[in-house]
Amino acid sequence: MITEVMNGAVLYDVTRPFVWKFTSTTAANIVYVIQKQVDGSPVFENISGLLRQPMEFGSGGEFLINPSEILADEIKTKIRQKNEYVDRVEFEGSVKWRLLMTEEVVTPNGNLVYLNNMNMWQPTKHAFGIDAATQHEETYNLNQVTWFDDYRIHPQTFVNSAKFLTNKPFADITMSVTDSEYVYFYINAKNHRFLVNVKDEFGNIRATYELNNLSYGLNSAGIGVPNIIAKIGQSSWDTIASSVHKVEYSVIDFGGSNKTEIGSYKINKETCTTERLRVYWKNRKGGIDGYTFNSELEISTNTQSKLSKSYLGYRRTNSENDYNNLGYNFNNTYNQRSHNLQSTNIVANERLKVTSKHEKATILNWLSEIITSPLVWVENVRTGQVNSVYCITKKATTKPKGLGLGQMKLTLAMSNEITTQR
Repeated sequence: MITEVMNGAVLYDVTRPFVWKFTSTTAANIVYVIQKQVDGSPVFENISGLLRQPMEFGSGGEFLINPSEILADEIKTKIRQKNEYVDRVEFEGSVKWRLLMTEEVVTPNGNLVYLNNMNMWQPTKHAFGIDAATQHEETYNLNQVTWFDDYRIHPQTFVNSAKFLTNKPFADITMSVTDSEYVYFYINAKNHRFLVNVKDEFGNIRATYELNNLSYGLNSAGIGVPNIIAKIGQSSWDTIASSVHKVEYSVIDFGGSNKTEIGSYKINKETCTTERLRVYWKNRKGGIDGYTFNSELEISTNTQSKLSKSYLGYRRTNSENDYNNLGYNFNNTYNQRSHNLQSTNIVANERLKVTSKHEKATILNWLSEIITSPLVWVENVRTGQVNSVYCITKKATTKPKGLGLGQMKLTLAMSNEITTQR
């Protein structure tokens, strides 16, 4: 009989190695497959072939299985497009998985055998995996069960059963009325709802709505003004637009108690100019954050190419059927009147240089996640579309000198390079 030793952990960062421990006094090996839940269905499907895990040497019956590498391939982060509808379950951004296993034993004649009927194999408990770029200072000397599930997601077990997947400071954030924004959160309990309150400057609620179709695992919901309009309607927003001042949001349980921090931001009603760029990035907790850089914006096209000299062949002076002509003019070579050079294998990309507003050290530290993020997107200032980019900047100041404010300067390059080969 295989006994599952791991307990208490529900969520894992599948981009980091981790192990599950099992014990068996009769097995020589554990034969298993890794399974994930099909989107929106209770069915689990295999994402690996048959795998064999031998007993740990000298352990007396312990088996350690690390499914992280295969699970990491199942995580597919998708950025939400501008003004996309306000709520969805992030099936692509997380994976619900389990192991299905059986014992492989040694028969009296020395053969290794295991049960071929997988319908009779033993399933493990369910777990969730997400992609989170963890920080060393948070994980030092702590196993993943502690630092990711208990410490980072719901530090007070059975109290905070939901958590926003962001390091963004919840105070003193300002967003424009044109900024779409989404918050990502992890849920490990039933009957949770996402609550949004739109308030005036005196704290009175002018509009409110709830999202009730939340699912276990990773969820996301729109909290930007365009997302709120998509939920309550343009006419309802126009009625309260002049008085709205602040947006508050949280995850609540069935009784109305908060199960997360109360996130908030102030609304900036000033008209936006072209000197702005909305940047989104995969953050260190497995969600996606956004920030508007609106101090300076510079867009340029950078090109790399090779120079190749053209062939100096002869060319005809007239058409080939002109019999009165000598045929070739030896003093007039092909491309003679040009520089005889042309560019080949041209690679070009568009680069964007932006500067943040003057921010506190807490905001700068949060924005520094952009330069360590594996996935970054921008809202294209010309088309309004969300495009993939990569970060050129390798250094960010996370604390300005003295006690003042600081700015972050960021250089990004469009991922869809222009290539020309001749």
